Amino acid sequence: MPEYYPPVRQLPPGIPSSDGGFERPAGDSVSLGQIFGVLRRRYKLVLLLTLVGLAAGGYLAVKTPATYRAIATIRLAGERRALTGEIETPAPELPRTADPLLSLAQLVRSYSVIGAVVDSLGLQLTSLTPEFGTARLDQVWVNPAASGDTIQVTFYQNGVKARVANRETRARYGERLDLGFVRFAVTSVPDVPSATLYVVPREIASDQLMGGLVVAPRAGTDVIDVIYTSGNPRRAQRVVNTTVSTFKQLSILN
Repeated sequence: MPEYYPPVRQLPPGIPSSDGGFERPAGDSVSLGQIFGVLRRRYKLVLLLTLVGLAAGGYLAVKTPATYRAIATIRLAGERRALTGEIETPAPELPRTADPLLSLAQLVRSYSVIGAVVDSLGLQLTSLTPEFGTARLDQVWVNPAASGDTIQVTFYQNGVKARVANRETRARYGERLDLGFVRFAVTSVPDVPSATLYVVPREIASDQLMGGLVVAPRAGTDVIDVIYTSGNPRRAQRVVNTTVSTFKQLSILN
């Protein structure tokens, strides 16, 4: 006798069977227990990523050089008093299109002021040795006409030797080395046995200084901020102070 099989009926999609073969879809919210469950199962991966992040952050913090910003201010009213003395006479009216603060800012960034700052701080003298920066130098003077000269400096426990071409000079730490076209002192014993210094042209030193110098008027005031950022805090402070004092001196002389 042949076997009888009942006909198979296909259910429409999305309709669960009566035997509970389909589970109810979960909602969009995730419970705190589920989060802890995932973290518990993947704690090794989480720990590894955390350690990698800390290591990368520490590496960047060590390798990235620190920068320092110094700010000095110039007040327009004070500048007028410096130019005219205690008794201030009425100044001629400027055209309505001219902003006195913007004009003053342009004067601060003029090449006459920037060049005088370069000469005053000896900014033509740079270091080609990364481990020995010019922050270790003091009493720097460079002949404005000098350029393209390379200076070899050797450090000893009791003094410094500087040599350029056929000229050589020695001095103790803190004392000035005189090579004729350039003079400088090394403040203390560095961590390197020698260094190479280089004298850049005055125009290049002026452009480099101007590129890092920001002169910004404060909106709604008669004050101008002179800002300079450097990896050497002493240099940043000296640049802004010398820029302001040089500007005032040149303004009074003119």
